[in-house]
Formats: sequence, C-alpha cells, structure tokens
Amino acid sequence: MDLSRYHILVVGDDSRSALAIVRSLWYAGARISLASESKESIVRTSRAVRRVFDLPSSAASISSWSHALKEVIRQNEFDAIIPANETAWLGLMRLKQ
Repeated sequence: MDLSRYHILVVGDDSRSALAIVRSLWYAGARISLASESKESIVRTSRAVRRVFDLPSSAASISSWSHALKEVIRQNEFDAIIPANETAWLGLMRLKQ
C-alpha cells in the first residue's frame, strides 16, 4: 500500500503503540507528524516523524490540551488523524462535539 500522498497526524505518546503506528505508516510512505505532551517520548526522535507539535499536559487541563490540539489541526493540513492512546482518543472525541 502506497501512502506517499498522505500527511498523517499521530496524537499521543504511548511509546509502544505510537512508535508502532508511526513506523508502520512511514514504511508505507506517509508523511508523519506527532502531537505529543511528553518531551521524553522516544517517538519524538524517530526518523519516521517529520514534525512534532508540543501539547500541554492533559492531566493538568484537558481543556487546554484540546484547545492546543485544535490549533495544530486548524493550522495544518492532515489527511488523517490517528490517536495513539486513550487520552488522545478522548481528546479527539471532545473536539468533535
């Protein structure tokens, strides 16, 4: 499957799942961006990730986290957005409402 024309945003930084997601999509040719709240995430340094967007802590304020993610999405053109953990999924559902 050739995903070379797609720009995909992976949201969340659960190391194992996010790293598996970005690598799989990258191997298929997609351009990958990551929205992450953890500065220590190993996913941030993966060669599969072209750009990293910093998000505030969702534990401190899910509202601030959602607002920051909404701005990332608004200012960029993504073909798909994929949550890498439950926090990301819940935050994306919050934006949908």
